[in-house]
Amino acid sequence: MENPLAPSDDQHVTSYAVNWQPHSGTVHSGRLEIGEGELSFHNGDAADTIRYDEVLRIENDLRDRIGPRRAVRLIRRDGRAVLIAGQSAAIGELAEITAALYAAISPAAG
Repeated sequence: MENPLAPSDDQHVTSYAVNWQPHSGTVHSGRLEIGEGELSFHNGDAADTIRYDEVLRIENDLRDRIGPRRAVRLIRRDGRAVLIAGQSAAIGELAEITAALYAAISPAAG
């Protein structure tokens, strides 16, 4: 049986089970898809897409959290931020998500 929390890789899209908190303050649980040119957050009730060229930077501050889980802060060029945390307590999951975000947006940031 496939682990629903594990990253999946299908047609150049890497997907993670995450919690995310956009600038509105509402925490959502669902999937983060790191695809060709954009990040997509979605579940049955909420969705958000961020193009790589919209991303100003990623901050990794130990104080950023969603509930008990550490989070990274993705800052858009317009100043809006999104907190992203893995749903699993697996050691290294947030680092893996952060590395995937950096790898995806780095070419667009240059």
